[in-house]
Amino acid sequence: MTPQRSATFYTIIATGLLMLACVLPATGGLRATAEAIAARAAGMLGTVEAQATHILGTAIVGAEATLAGMLTQEAQAGGVTPPAPDPITASISGEILTTTPDRPALRLFAREVVLGRVYSVDVAQGQPTFTIDHLPEGTYVVVAWYAPQGLTGGYTSVLTLAAASVEEQDACGHALVLVKLAPGEAFRGADIRCWGANFFTWITPVP
Repeated sequence: MTPQRSATFYTIIATGLLMLACVLPATGGLRATAEAIAARAAGMLGTVEAQATHILGTAIVGAEATLAGMLTQEAQAGGVTPPAPDPITASISGEILTTTPDRPALRLFAREVVLGRVYSVDVAQGQPTFTIDHLPEGTYVVVAWYAPQGLTGGYTSVLTLAAASVEEQDACGHALVLVKLAPGEAFRGADIRCWGANFFTWITPVP
């Protein structure tokens, strides 16, 4: 029998004995017995109540701790996520080689040969060098264009500055150097020459 049931049982007996004691006042022993049983029942109820209070308090503390942990995890999961680091990009730079000191404004293009993506940068008039940065890793060719109307040149293995004849133009057109960029690599020496060859097809990105 559980303590709570025992306490209830003793309480019922004590109540009955006290009623009998009131009916039979001469039986003082009966009253004393009833009062003793009632006290025991009250003590047991007090113990049960204390145990229940302790159990309830423990449960509340445990629940609060669990809730606090859940809120902490939720706060960490739902907090402001730090921005992901920017991808490590590369760059290509070089000189703009011409047959005359006059260098009009032009545009440089780096075309990734696998995906066909084109990256460009404008070069001011008279500027002898260029840099195309923020390039993802990949394999590129580099060409230049005196836009909106003018010649194209490129970074080639042919050392001709101005492709005058058809043969020179064809040789330059097939001599573009492939630049393989690793993440974060700064490639230098992509010097532009072979002006007059047809590099226009490398300027338009793949649709």
